[in-house]
Amino acid sequence: MIVGIAENIDDLLAGHESAQRNLVEIRVPRLTNREIKQIITVGMEALGIQVEDESVDQIVEFSANFPYYTHLLCEGAVRSLINFIRAGTKKDYLIGESELAASIDYAIRNTQHTISRAYEDAVRSIRQSQRFKYTLYAIASWPEEPVAYKDICEWVGRISKAEAGTVNISHQLRRLESSGIIRRVDSGFYQFNNPLLKAYVILKARADTTDVELRAIDAQIKQVQKRLDRVRSRI
Repeated sequence: MIVGIAENIDDLLAGHESAQRNLVEIRVPRLTNREIKQIITVGMEALGIQVEDESVDQIVEFSANFPYYTHLLCEGAVRSLINFIRAGTKKDYLIGESELAASIDYAIRNTQHTISRAYEDAVRSIRQSQRFKYTLYAIASWPEEPVAYKDICEWVGRISKAEAGTVNISHQLRRLESSGIIRRVDSGFYQFNNPLLKAYVILKARADTTDVELRAIDAQIKQVQKRLDRVRSRI
């Protein structure tokens, strides 16, 4: 049995093509938000720890449907809670905003080296700017994959408060594509080369972004989700 994260069997078995004739492919979809939430609530209940509703929702969002990151974030939050209790700065067993902030740093530090290195190698040659950061975050936070160019433009435009129709992110997408962090899967549609980078980009952006920017980003994410929910309700 070979288990891994990839878009298809060819990507999963790259370098091991001779094994394909002995295997039957079983595609396992990513977990739903509801299933990710269940991991959090069931695990914390077993530990006798409560989590604020908003923190649960944020862990679900930051996990990007990967239980790997759910476990990292929950472990980081619990470790932070224990440290606060030992230091005498907290008496209740409730995970909230402070513990969640610490869990993001914990998840970044403890992410698989291959994932963090892929990210650092990709962005090292790219000039750091708001436009690059927002473009990456738009692709990472979009609920569906791949993401259309027009949707990324709209997302970046709203965050950067640009006039409608004036945002052009072709340069950013070309640089990100050439760096190997994303790929164009069809005309005008993009997604990450390594699916696990989706959650890592979200965590890195949140760790390196000011509170004012984060509030604007979070508001935009909610607007996107509402729009998608309206579209789905008509189907």
